[in-house]
Amino acid sequence: MARLNRERFPDPNVPPPGTVAVTYGDGLLVSEGSVVEVDFGTDHDQVARGDAAAGGASPLTTNGDLWFYSTTDTRLPVGTTAQVLRVVAGLPAWSSLPWAADTSTGVSTADATQTTCGSYTVPNNTAVFLELTVHANKTDRTAGAGWKVRAHAINDAGTVTISGGDIGVDGPTGSAVTWSVTLDVSGTAVRLRVTGEAATDITWTARWIVS
Repeated sequence: MARLNRERFPDPNVPPPGTVAVTYGDGLLVSEGSVVEVDFGTDHDQVARGDAAAGGASPLTTNGDLWFYSTTDTRLPVGTTAQVLRVVAGLPAWSSLPWAADTSTGVSTADATQTTCGSYTVPNNTAVFLELTVHANKTDRTAGAGWKVRAHAINDAGTVTISGGDIGVDGPTGSAVTWSVTLDVSGTAVRLRVTGEAATDITWTARWIVS
């Protein structure tokens, strides 16, 4: 085995603290941070280990890419917003969360006119189950109420219907028993419709989970 440069290691057989050394043929593999050096006396050939800047080739091309092994070193392109990393058929893969959408909508009312408080456009030729949590509160906080709303909707070749016309509404829970909520269909969207009270300023918020 070739002897190490004494300027690097005062004792050629004892690497300094913080390194890992393994003999390999006539050289010594010395791991320091993200670079592995093959040390043959005064010749030091760097081999990248996850660091293309150190002299190796990286398959990564885009911010957020991941590096994994599948027969060879392979690039996993970054996923889209809200996706999670899962294992599919033994390999890492980006997947959507169990629900298709999780969003919030809101509106303000000042009278008893029925008003739209958000909507969800049902994709073509799909069926979805909608669960909404709705909260309404007077701006002076003297009255408020909450509801749970559920429905199953189908988009059949561009025609959206609520299955059986069945809309489940639990509530109101709270002091504003005359206020109301429901769902209807407008084009290819399911809308949340809310009705407040005459001469009363009310803030409405809704959280949608669509699966």
